[in-house]
Amino acid sequence: PLVAAATSGVARVTFAAGEGDLRYEEVLELAVRPARSSVVESGAFAVAPGETRTFEWPAGFAPASVRDRLCVAGLPSLSFSGGLEYLFRYPYGCLEQTTSTSFPLLYLVDLAELTDPRGRSREENAARIQSGIARVLSMQLSDGWLALWPSSRDAYPYGSIYAAHFLTEAAKAGYEVPQAPFKDLLKAINSSLSSWNDGGATANGFNDQEIAYALYVLALNGQWNEGWSARLEEKKDNLAVSARILNATARAVSGKREDAAKLLQAVSPAALAATTPRKLGGSLNSPVQDLSLLLSAWLEIDPANPAVPDLARRLEATQKGGNGWYTTHDNALALMALGKFAARVAADAKPFEADVTAGDAKHAASTAKALSLKPAAAMEKVVIVNRGPGTAYVSWMRTGIPSAGVEPDNATGLKVTREWLDGAGKPRDPATFRQGDLAVVLVTVDSMGREVDQVAIEDLLPAGLEVENPVFKTSANVPWLSERTRGPLLHVEHRDDRVLAFTGAFNGQLVFGYQVRAVTPGDFVLPAVSAECMYDPSLRAAKGAGRIKVEALK
Repeated sequence: PLVAAATSGVARVTFAAGEGDLRYEEVLELAVRPARSSVVESGAFAVAPGETRTFEWPAGFAPASVRDRLCVAGLPSLSFSGGLEYLFRYPYGCLEQTTSTSFPLLYLVDLAELTDPRGRSREENAARIQSGIARVLSMQLSDGWLALWPSSRDAYPYGSIYAAHFLTEAAKAGYEVPQAPFKDLLKAINSSLSSWNDGGATANGFNDQEIAYALYVLALNGQWNEGWSARLEEKKDNLAVSARILNATARAVSGKREDAAKLLQAVSPAALAATTPRKLGGSLNSPVQDLSLLLSAWLEIDPANPAVPDLARRLEATQKGGNGWYTTHDNALALMALGKFAARVAADAKPFEADVTAGDAKHAASTAKALSLKPAAAMEKVVIVNRGPGTAYVSWMRTGIPSAGVEPDNATGLKVTREWLDGAGKPRDPATFRQGDLAVVLVTVDSMGREVDQVAIEDLLPAGLEVENPVFKTSANVPWLSERTRGPLLHVEHRDDRVLAFTGAFNGQLVFGYQVRAVTPGDFVLPAVSAECMYDPSLRAAKGAGRIKVEALK
């Protein structure tokens, strides 16, 4: 009998057998993970010249699971390093998420090398960008457009233009971008401009923001379309803010900087949050997106404009408690805009020297030598004394499993339930299995009377159960399961220890099912099933944590 330790990692079991002079020994490795995902808390602050700052780490984590990281440097960009870490640990990989994870690294490689708790080098982060390029292009369709997921067959216009922007900047930065598929993508975007009508949308759902973004990306590649840009400028009073900003930036790239500045001057930073509703799919509009686009546009057109520092302050203030922004898309756009701004500020920053006491250890930090601590044991308190003359910037991150263990039932904007059925479709007791039993799991997500989009459903499995993957010919066939499934599922992944499903837009109830088999006797924790809107994480639900027992065959 084996008992899992109260921490995650790799368990090693040595099996040895002998008879006479014969001996056999083998070391087996078993993954040990908690019944819920790790939680990350992070933040950042500045220590002024001559100031002493004491920082205490947040509590509420299982001690053996805690991993800390502390950085002290002369980089103003440390104040938003939580957003970069959010992208590094985001667990899914659609077209937008893959692009968003890779894109900011083009501008923030120094920050990534300093703050990454995994200790990746500059070369390893460059490899991440190259890997992102390959994955983006792996989602290309025969007509040149890109799909939302590798398994999808429908084009995702906004995501395709966003990815084309990333590929353009990656190529300029010296990364290898395969030219044949990239040219096919640009050709698809360019040729589609002729199908967009003057009303700003077509039956295919393209809108003015996508037109403006397409104009900008094409302009970056030397394919300027003056006619469409002029038409958008004529109807600027009826355009979404993001479309006005993108059209202005496109005109700046084409050499019409005065026109671009006039368009931007009409956009009030103070009104952005009030006028931009968050969009859960498509072009993913949000107040953070508009602030990021406007800051990037002014940095492109007039970096010395008085609006620039104001926009940077407003954008940085929209972070959720120092942990970055609410979505991968928001994080990527905000990081790119603030990264460009921070590079300008850093050039004028004064040097600093600081003494840092973490636990019983003392360290030195300075502009010339940044401090990055990743201690093996958890730290409880840190004291930073900045001897100046410049400002010291500090970022921290604590990763661990909450002391509560399993995620409690909750429902905010969504509801999720899980049913356990036998092979005939009748309810069965989820607490007890016999080794070899087959069960069907039905997960229902209720949108609670509103339309939602891009919902990620995660069902972690207890260690005694295994997914009966339907792609294998040896898997059991449950013909009625497809009849019980309803709703737009865009992508499903059957992994070793969990099932993931990703939805399209729906209003009401979405139901999907899968099969599991009891394989390992023992007592196991049953994690909760969870559902979360990827582009509005305030819409989240979890339910059904408990325990199961798998009885061995006699």
